[in-house]
Amino acid sequence: MARIVRPKFVRKGEAPGTIDGEGPAVQIAERLELPIERGLAGPGLLADTIVHRWQDHLPANRLEALYARDGLQLARSTICGWHEQLADLVEPLVEAMFADAFTQPYLCIDATGVLVQAKEQYQRAHFWVLVAPDRHVLFRFSPAHDSEAVDRLPKGYTGYLVADAHAVYDHLYASGEVVEVGCRVGGGVAAPAPHRPGRAGFPHPVPRAADSLASAYL
Repeated sequence: MARIVRPKFVRKGEAPGTIDGEGPAVQIAERLELPIERGLAGPGLLADTIVHRWQDHLPANRLEALYARDGLQLARSTICGWHEQLADLVEPLVEAMFADAFTQPYLCIDATGVLVQAKEQYQRAHFWVLVAPDRHVLFRFSPAHDSEAVDRLPKGYTGYLVADAHAVYDHLYASGEVVEVGCRVGGGVAAPAPHRPGRAGFPHPVPRAADSLASAYL
């Protein structure tokens, strides 16, 4: 655990609060810049809580007990508050990752339903997953599973899009800038996408999908 010490000094012969040409009589170091506003948690502790919560999938109450065993009293509400602030802090990085993903020749997209806790009853919502193979795995949350939610993901993207046959994606293909690529479902191929002229610069991600599946099982 790091201990932050900020000594306070008073110039001799000066009353506290006096300000002259050399500055205030009382001198103290500036506050250390930390990720949490008005907080003392350092980057190491914050990263540890993030890995345990979101990589190891430990719920906040177990994190609370885990740190208590080491003598660190951390309320789950504190951990949740930290993570909310950290999400805002890394938002520019996430947006840069999305921007880089949209430069890739093809993307994969899907959504999964989740239950959101509410006062009266649980509400249904969705997490969208956008994958730029070998580069990024990105997530967005939306209350609804509709075309408006889809528009906030690959906005302005041109290239191939690997997606299922749900109607929420159909409007993306209308202009021809986004090329529909079928996904494999249950060992078969759903709506295999034929090669379209004018896209020679992009290698087709699922060439002869049905043939490739047949050869895989020989």
